[in-house]
Parts: sequence; structure tokens; C-alpha cells
Amino acid sequence: MPASLLLVYPLVHAVPPPPSGDLLLALRERGMASGAHDVLIQAATAHFAGAASVEDEIAFAANGAVPEGHPATFIYNADADGLRASGEAYATKLAQAGVDATVETLPGSTHGFLNEPESAAGRAGVDRLERWLKRAGDESPARFA
Repeated sequence: MPASLLLVYPLVHAVPPPPSGDLLLALRERGMASGAHDVLIQAATAHFAGAASVEDEIAFAANGAVPEGHPATFIYNADADGLRASGEAYATKLAQAGVDATVETLPGSTHGFLNEPESAAGRAGVDRLERWLKRAGDESPARFA
């Protein structure tokens, strides 16, 4: 079993949960209507798993039970990203199952910030992930601040 699991702007629901007020505000501030994101997410889901697989727990981990022994998990979301609701809800599900789950959002970022490692958001994201990974191998408690 790995020491930890790292998920960056994950889509673990075939249909993401409704966005929080904070997420709606972040999307509006960037001129990103949540309805447009819903269409993009549906297209990505159909491309990734196909219509027949939307209930599959292999394709979408949030569909299944949290397995026993699930490793500590860090979910890192982009601020203005329609997928953020999926990451936040999954972190809650993991925590309710007793998994050491940390969820953070990179302020001011949009989906794909790791695709631009030279940008301010990209550097901040890489730095944060590096800190998590370096501490994940420690034999200290599972919380990797």
C-alpha cells in the first residue's frame, strides 16, 4: 500500500456535487459560468468512461465504498475549477470513513495550473505537492502539513 495518495483537481464523481458558494463566487469572478463547466465535465466524463460506466466505482472512485486501509490522501484543488466540488466532496467521504484526508485549494488558480510550472500558480502548486511527497515517506503521523 502506498504511504499516501495525491489527487490534483480530481474528477471522482461522474456528476460532480453542486458547487459551494465559495466555488460559485470563484467561477463568477473569472467569468466562468457554472453551466458551461457542467457541459465540459459531462463531455469529459463521456469521453473518459462512456455512458455505461457512470456508476462504475473503478471509473469514479466516489461511487464505491472507501476500501479498508486506504492511505492518507491529499486532494489539491484549483480555486476556480468546476471539478473542485468533486475533490471537496470526496475528501469529506474519505474523512467520514476514517481516512486521514487533507483537502486544499490553491487560491487564485484555475484548472491545469500544474501545466504551467513556470507561472506563479504552477510554482506554488509544485512546491506544495513537493512538501507533501517529501513528508509522505516519513514514519511520522499521516498528516503531511
